Order: sequence, then C-alpha cells, then structure tokens
Amino acid sequence: MLNLRIACLAASLILPACSQDSTVAPGPPPPAPPVLIVRIGPTGISVVVGASVQMNVSSPQLLNATWLWTVSDTSRADISITGIFSAKRAGSVAVQACAAGHSVCAAAYLTVIESSAPGQ
Repeated sequence: MLNLRIACLAASLILPACSQDSTVAPGPPPPAPPVLIVRIGPTGISVVVGASVQMNVSSPQLLNATWLWTVSDTSRADISITGIFSAKRAGSVAVQACAAGHSVCAAAYLTVIESSAPGQ
C-alpha cells in the first residue's frame, strides 16, 4: 500500500488525475422506453341488445401482436377472442385489448341499449 501511495504521489506530479480521492461523474441517464401507440375502436357508440360489433385494435409498433380481449361486465356483453362484441343487457361496458407478451393495453367504451326504435 505504501508503494502504491509513493507511486501515485510521484505520478501525480506528471498525471494530475492520480488520486485516491477522485470522483467519477455519473453517466447519462438510460434512454426512455419507446412510446407504443395503440388505437382501439369503435368507442363511444351505442349497441342494441342482441347486436354484435367487430372491435379492432391497431398499433404501428405491434403489427403482429396477438390481442387478448376482455369486457368489464360479462352480464352486459361478451367478447370473442377475435374481438366480436356481443351486447346482452343495457348498460355501460368497457372493452379492453391487451397485447400478449407486452405491457400495453387500450380501452374502448360502449353503451348497450334496449332498443334503437324511436319512442322506446
């Protein structure tokens, strides 16, 4: 240890960076993760009890993703593995599509209604 101090002291006359008290500046922060854009639709529409709607989802970054579909209330609607929304009972329903193997989901909101006939 004494030899190292003497060598460092001698070198410090030539190399000013030779010191045991030197501080290393932190490196740059890691890059931010990429932003994934996911669109789901249709959203904000009304669907009559007994009717079906084909839901769709798109993401430029996840072109070949497998999407897992769920609904917030299975007493009001069902959704198939291919995204076909089937209305069963009146009320609001959220539809969610999540990309399998990724931490990304998107949601759409639909209203199930009893009838679309005027006056009912």
